[in-house]
Amino acid sequence: MTDNGEFTLEKIPKNGRLDKYLKECLMILEHLKECSMPLKQKDVVSLERFLRKIFEDCISYLKEVLRVAFPAVGVVIYYKPKEYAEFYKKLDEMLGPKPYRKATIVGKGSKAVIHIDFQSIFEGKPIEFVTNLSIIYLEELVHYTYPSKSETEIHELVCSVVEGFLEIKLPNNFKQERLKRARIYNGY
Repeated sequence: MTDNGEFTLEKIPKNGRLDKYLKECLMILEHLKECSMPLKQKDVVSLERFLRKIFEDCISYLKEVLRVAFPAVGVVIYYKPKEYAEFYKKLDEMLGPKPYRKATIVGKGSKAVIHIDFQSIFEGKPIEFVTNLSIIYLEELVHYTYPSKSETEIHELVCSVVEGFLEIKLPNNFKQERLKRARIYNGY
């Protein structure tokens, strides 16, 4: 969750949302380890379902907490970094260059799509993966909901909804790192 990949939580509530996600994630990862390499499409079906489940849960949570309605929002997951890099390059050509992000939401009107670089969030421990995925979904959905807010305003709201959604307290060093990055993005 930080640039160096280190993230520690003081306390993960038992049977809370994050705890349940971690248990499910660990079962899926164990199954994937047992599969023969290279992985076949059928081997990642449970992982894909898990990714989409968290996405749907994020939307439901934000609808309830922020009292907002979302248009048709989809997710495109790029499992190969090269494919995401190509997408991001096209996006930069259309909208102008900006700092690289692990995910971005693109859309207007009644349709939006979150594009995710899977490899950049799948590194590290399961807790980092699940937390990063949740943060990415929530952040991109908040961006789409409040397009006129600055990156620093989005940062404050995202930290709040992440803590509520995952039922955790984010470490202050993580919040400060995100705030620093938000200030950089404000210039774009």
